[in-house]
Amino acid sequence: MTSNRATTPLPAAVLLAAAVLALALLGPDRDVVGLALIPWALAFAALIHLVARHPEWLGRPAVLLGGAVVLRALWLPVLPDLSDDIFRYLWDGWLGIHRISPFLHVPSDPTLAGFQESVLFREMNSPDVHSIYPALSQLVFLGGGLLYEWVGLQAGQLAIMAGFTLLELGGLLLLHRALRRGTTLPPALLALWAWNPLALLVVAGGGHSEGGLVLGLGLLLAAPTLSTPRRRSVGLWAGWALASLSKGIPLVLLPLVWRASAREGGRKQATLGALGAITACGLATLPFLRPADLPGVVASAQLYVLHFEFNAGLYFLLKAGVEALPFAIPGTDPTAGGGPVVGPLLRLVFLVGALALTLRHPVNGVRFLARGLLLVFGLYLVTATTVHPWYLLWVLPLVPFTSLTRAPWLWASAAALPTYLTYTGTSHLLLTGFFWGGWVVALALAERERVFRPLRRLAARRKAGWVGPHVRPGLLLDVGGGDGHLARRIQESSGGQVRAFVADPAPPGRHGGEGPILRVRADGGGLPLATASAPTVLLAFVLHHAEDPDRVLAEAIRVSGGRLIVLESTCRSRLGCRALAELDRWVNAGREASAADLRRPRYRNAQEWLEAIRVAAREQPAPIRVRVVEVDRPNRVGHRVARMVVDLQRTEGGWS
Repeated sequence: MTSNRATTPLPAAVLLAAAVLALALLGPDRDVVGLALIPWALAFAALIHLVARHPEWLGRPAVLLGGAVVLRALWLPVLPDLSDDIFRYLWDGWLGIHRISPFLHVPSDPTLAGFQESVLFREMNSPDVHSIYPALSQLVFLGGGLLYEWVGLQAGQLAIMAGFTLLELGGLLLLHRALRRGTTLPPALLALWAWNPLALLVVAGGGHSEGGLVLGLGLLLAAPTLSTPRRRSVGLWAGWALASLSKGIPLVLLPLVWRASAREGGRKQATLGALGAITACGLATLPFLRPADLPGVVASAQLYVLHFEFNAGLYFLLKAGVEALPFAIPGTDPTAGGGPVVGPLLRLVFLVGALALTLRHPVNGVRFLARGLLLVFGLYLVTATTVHPWYLLWVLPLVPFTSLTRAPWLWASAAALPTYLTYTGTSHLLLTGFFWGGWVVALALAERERVFRPLRRLAARRKAGWVGPHVRPGLLLDVGGGDGHLARRIQESSGGQVRAFVADPAPPGRHGGEGPILRVRADGGGLPLATASAPTVLLAFVLHHAEDPDRVLAEAIRVSGGRLIVLESTCRSRLGCRALAELDRWVNAGREASAADLRRPRYRNAQEWLEAIRVAAREQPAPIRVRVVEVDRPNRVGHRVARMVVDLQRTEGGWS
């Protein structure tokens, strides 16, 4: 991120606030979702602009935290309409203040006939399903139920929205501490969640119980920044307990938290902390949930896997595949569709994957811990049968801490509101395809370097075949060789005749520098080698990136002991060159150890490069003759490549 000092952040900040206010005034309710997409898009555009162009301003604590409070306050007078969950929240709280366990009966049970004349019962969804909300959420529900009983529906709704918003803001403070004290990342990244329109809509504008989960996640990530190992261990378990008492899914994080706690204070302290946290969760749950009521809760939770379906890309894809089979799967009801088969299968995939992640993922520090949490929650969302917009708040608070899957989940947060168009008659499968298709594209773009890295190794083998036969025995200098894959392949295939040496201005990346390759950090225009010291100098796809390619050629000729090999991309038309340049920049954008200067590449054809070589040779202090050994195109597939092999012959004070 770079800060643009020539402009002010205020226009974008005002646009973001105005767009959020417009969303709040619109509800947005289900009837105006289409209209609400306009301020929704403007709010996201303003947020991305602020994070990318004004990180220093946005990262100030007063701006970041104060702005988060103001943006949430804009929503509190609004009554939620995009979800019916708040009616169930109030129902649970209403039963609670009448000392009736919300887990004892389903709302439609005749035992609760005295409550069924209320607006809560008429408006709630799934009245034949047991409540599944844990104890911390139930405490907030109690406050809403009390105000509903005393004042009315609107007061009860506002109480729940305010309660979860306060918990979320507590989580924001803890996450801010974790980011500033536990990482070197810019604090402005936290705005990707704290100022995200979806985060504002879900809790402050919708009253969803994810606010409590954020508080638990905040404490869990802030714990490693505490002063002593004991405090860090206690903080980890307290964060896990709070998260688990808000939503059930953090329970699967137990092995990960145990390992993080053991790293801080040893296995004994981690085990005692786990027992204490589990006991605390049990004691907090007992006033609401008796052991005898647990089977009903588990059965209701199973319904999410077997019957509930919303915005689940992988699930819908696999379900369609099962239903297209020309035969019935043994042991299944062919009239029930693919859901009862695919749903439990994906749950098993999640549980196995989550167990592997929590047992194996590194926990040494805030960033690794956050990435582990993100991967577990992300795996759940990818394999879920139901992905409501508010589920994304499980991952959004974590994306500031790691670039891994950051772009896909930011896309998902922006594509979440359009999924509500389902209620206006738009094809649900079309909206699901838009949501998850964009997620896959964003993932492919953001993580393309992970795909290109093995492809570059394969490409290095191919290029070594083009270059290897022309390399003279002795030292091979690969100018701008980046990760060194090409030089390494040439050295390996030479049978010990060639010793490779890479000169590149970029430092070695995490995935560069493997194998016995000598490497120096140097610019092609100033090589730290003596004149005529390298029998062969290689310039492979370097010159079109160079700020001064003629100077790079002159340096390569100076240090060459007799042979210069140049591989260069070429193009035939202006349009072709432009397309090749854009493709080149896109492919190289994510490289960690590359000599590519990502300014717009400048291409020449083979004859133009040869003429540049001759000019550079004539301008050397000692006269050099250029003899062209070979000029051809070594490839027949892909963009055009020119291979130029020349011998350099000194006439005075050198060789002839």
